[in-house]
Amino acid sequence: MAKPNLSSDPVPAVDASTVIVVRDGADGVEVLMLERHIESDFVGGAYVFPGGKTDASDRLEPSLWSGIDLEVESRRMAVTADSALSLYVAAVRETFEEGGLLFATRAGEAVGGAVTAGASFTEARHRLNERGSGWDWSEWLAAEGLVLDLGALAWWSWWVTPKGVHRRFDTRFFIARAPGGQEAAHDQIETVHSVW
Repeated sequence: MAKPNLSSDPVPAVDASTVIVVRDGADGVEVLMLERHIESDFVGGAYVFPGGKTDASDRLEPSLWSGIDLEVESRRMAVTADSALSLYVAAVRETFEEGGLLFATRAGEAVGGAVTAGASFTEARHRLNERGSGWDWSEWLAAEGLVLDLGALAWWSWWVTPKGVHRRFDTRFFIARAPGGQEAAHDQIETVHSVW
């Protein structure tokens, strides 16, 4: 367990996004949970929703996303339009990176499992998982003809990690139905097990 930060200056909370991914199961609604690697710097060994902090590559060009009104979402989340976009895109990116599910369309049609199981998608997940690489996935999205479906996510909640821990997040939670035809799969780097 992380030691509390006892200094007078608390660690600042960084912007992050998390997605509660749900699907219909035999006994009702099921929720995707990912087990974090035991040696993770933050909540190692815990079961979590896919998510993580925003980064510079989350400010995508308008041609690479659809489904939300940035002005409405920025007011709802009490952030700038650029930050609202970053929070939504980070939610989609992290769900793809950690859980293998991609909320996107190609030529106006939802991306299915046969597409996301392809070599290009596997390589993209690997690139996103490389620590310190800062890979900007926008060129890959454009080359694949993908448009992120930000409208597949619905605002859920807003939580900030309490003061006193060594890493803090200012997290917007979203909820989304799992993309049809896609299978969730942990990434074997940050996450070591997935369960519904």
